[in-house]
Amino acid sequence: MFASLDPTRAPKSRLSVILKTVADGVSERMEPLRQVERFKNAGIEAWFKVEVFHALRDTDPVLRPQNKGPDLVLRNGLEIELKGATDFNIKGWFVPGLKYGTPCMFLGWTVRADVDVMALHHATTFETVDVHCLRGSGWHVGMIVPRDYFQPTPSSNAAASKAVA
Repeated sequence: MFASLDPTRAPKSRLSVILKTVADGVSERMEPLRQVERFKNAGIEAWFKVEVFHALRDTDPVLRPQNKGPDLVLRNGLEIELKGATDFNIKGWFVPGLKYGTPCMFLGWTVRADVDVMALHHATTFETVDVHCLRGSGWHVGMIVPRDYFQPTPSSNAAASKAVA
């Protein structure tokens, strides 16, 4: 509850809406993904970044991209790291995206969706916000956050105390 007072953090419900908006947007533009499926273990983060910009243009516009730190800063100050790959390597591609302590949105391809998505939901080092399969393909867009992301921070507790006083 208090974490929502910190402008650099968002409640799980807000992150879920952002993620669904991106998943819907990327689902509309599947042809480029079909073309890169054959290239295994390839990073496609730059393409994903452009699609995220496009998908969020009307709801949560990107204030700026960043080359250092999390990849995107949204208009409301929320920072999001992006990861994109032609495989679904949780430890190799997605978990390193948590290095900044921000949400990490990812795009990956897997033929073992049931196993891979289950592994995401049972992880102990991070929390899964949600994962969306794109139009019945092997492509998935998801978001993970550090395990303690939704816990109150000292700055949010101080802000809550001032708001109550």
